[in-house]
Amino acid sequence: MKTVLLIYYNQNLSSFYYRQIDPIDLLIEDKFLGYKNSYGHEIISILLFFNNTTIPIKNYNDYYYTFKSIKVHKSLKNDLIDRGISLLNRLKK
Repeated sequence: MKTVLLIYYNQNLSSFYYRQIDPIDLLIEDKFLGYKNSYGHEIISILLFFNNTTIPIKNYNDYYYTFKSIKVHKSLKNDLIDRGISLLNRLKK
């Protein structure tokens, strides 16, 4: 099972918080290390949990090539379907 955690730093309160997301959301929402949202919270770490290992990544491209090197890469057809479903879910909200 793949899990991606975004770890944010809130400079105003000097606190940390995390958010679990789908890996495709890294691409759609354009999340990367150093990204600041509208509240000024900065992403300081992106962690990928897969097969009882933790892999630090920088952005979607890093995630994509990590899986390509592990030979777990999904087919293009399934990847596009997942992206479409994720986009439709975001539009539904």
